[in-house]
Amino acid sequence: MHAIPIVVRRGVAACDGAMPRRIVSRSASRLPRIGGEPAFNSFNKGFDSYSAHLFVEGRGALRAVALGDYRVGMGYGLLINQSAFMGMAYADPRGGAKLRRAFTYAEDNFLRGAAASLNEGRWSLTAFFSRKGVDATVTDDGAIRSFYQTGLHRTDAELARRHAAVTTTSGASAGYRGERLRLGLNILHVHWGGRRLLRATGTKGIASLTDLERISHLSADYSYLFGGGEAEAFGELARASNGAVGLIQGVRYSHRLAGNYMLVGRYLQEDYWSHYTGAYAHYSRPGNEWGLMGKAQWTLRGRWMLRAFADYYGSFVPRYNRRENTEAVSWTVEGEKATAPFSWSCRLRGLADRDYRRCVALRLRGRYAFDNGWGLTASAQIARNQSYDSSADAWQAATGGKSLALRADYRGAKLLRVWSVDAAAFDTDAFADRLYEAVYNPRYAYASAYFYGRGVRLGVFVRLAPIVHIEVESRLHHLLRRDAETIGTDGELIRGQARTQLFVTVRYR
Repeated sequence: MHAIPIVVRRGVAACDGAMPRRIVSRSASRLPRIGGEPAFNSFNKGFDSYSAHLFVEGRGALRAVALGDYRVGMGYGLLINQSAFMGMAYADPRGGAKLRRAFTYAEDNFLRGAAASLNEGRWSLTAFFSRKGVDATVTDDGAIRSFYQTGLHRTDAELARRHAAVTTTSGASAGYRGERLRLGLNILHVHWGGRRLLRATGTKGIASLTDLERISHLSADYSYLFGGGEAEAFGELARASNGAVGLIQGVRYSHRLAGNYMLVGRYLQEDYWSHYTGAYAHYSRPGNEWGLMGKAQWTLRGRWMLRAFADYYGSFVPRYNRRENTEAVSWTVEGEKATAPFSWSCRLRGLADRDYRRCVALRLRGRYAFDNGWGLTASAQIARNQSYDSSADAWQAATGGKSLALRADYRGAKLLRVWSVDAAAFDTDAFADRLYEAVYNPRYAYASAYFYGRGVRLGVFVRLAPIVHIEVESRLHHLLRRDAETIGTDGELIRGQARTQLFVTVRYR
């Protein structure tokens, strides 16, 4: 027999008027190694994390005020962007300052403090301040070796990391918006309460950047519309306190018949780095990168849509523990046909990374929508990868993987808002061959969880609205792997071939 560990995450939300407040608890048991993670014991005097905010929007000079947890974005992400970022192939950057609510029980990708946005005519001003405890591994001399973002506090090591460091962030953005021209001036300052952020992990990939105690950025972003607004030029120029420079410059063109086009270039010096991700760069990390990205979308006859994407990029100095500079081409071609009630798509994507890795993956997906709110989705994937062995100066034998996923879902308007059941069978040779499949998840609208190895993944999701203003979301998730005796890594390592997780969130809006 194999042990079946169960992970339970439950959330409670409360709200008075325009003040959503969220209290979240996570508990976990990993059989048979530990007894679990109760909400109250000698170590835990409460829940793992709490999230609350007051967010008020208006139409006068005071456009928005946020107290508690919130998200902010400025420019095109060279300083900070906490909006959803789905990767460069699907991102559509618009620039400017953005202030948003933070509905989350994650412990990253949001700020905690106060923010306000003012608007007077064509001028606007957004300012914010945040001071947030973060889980981190701290050395004996007080330096931050790494950040820990799972939010779980089950073992002595995880408890020792809990709020071991403090991240303080402040910034402002002043903007002007005319009929065609939009301008923004942004400033950001981040420090860790006098602690040093070690280069080895905190600034991974920026080989020549020294250890940090604080870092500041100043940037200017713009966009200009041509003609009737069908063409646009946009960009951002940023400078860090260490003198490094980052630049993003792009053009966009849209036509009802000719299609949509975008071309974006980036130049981020080897010493440029920001604590926050979400930039228009590979892996969304701003720093040590150059690149030129282009994408296009055409609407054809017969309800056909064709998309194409290509990105040629590289690094100035070696990064991500590599010995040589990066120089790669990533590309995607996707066709989609949408007709009622059946729609389907075919996507082919690849990567050619010089003397490192090359791969290609094919995905076929179809969906049938019934008139009564039900839908059926099927997806099949196959991938091939090949890595380069520098010691033998030759390419290794190719590896790969394949998967088949099915999902049935229902969308209603009353008590049962969403119901979904999904299943996926997968067979891959290695972690590099991992495949992704989007599912409903209480933490996000969708979660593109990956899987590798050999096994099956089963899930059930439900969203209920039992009374006015209250939503309950829950997902039961079961993973079974036949090729391994353990699941997970490090603090989440579980002995056995199966893992069951339960996520529950309750919201009041």
